[in-house]
Amino acid sequence: GHSLAQPVFPVVPLDTTGAGDTFTGFFLAELDAGKAPQEALRIAAAAAAIQITRMGASEAIPLMAEVTGFIRSSPPKSSFCRAVRLVGVSASRSI
Repeated sequence: GHSLAQPVFPVVPLDTTGAGDTFTGFFLAELDAGKAPQEALRIAAAAAAIQITRMGASEAIPLMAEVTGFIRSSPPKSSFCRAVRLVGVSASRSI
């Protein structure tokens, strides 16, 4: 396995319920769609950042169009990072 790091997107959190589920769902969906792990990590971090600015769990999950717009308009803050350790084998390829 290997580790990846992603600078965080600075936001003001409102409700962190569902942030981990949002991150995991976006990360795995992007990997399954063929994205490179680093790109999947960036998208997942952005999705979770958006999600915590809203109230609720599933109803706060952003659409992909929101995530891509957020990435374009909100540069990540490099002084903090979210790290992910990739271990194992996915259904379609080794990670």
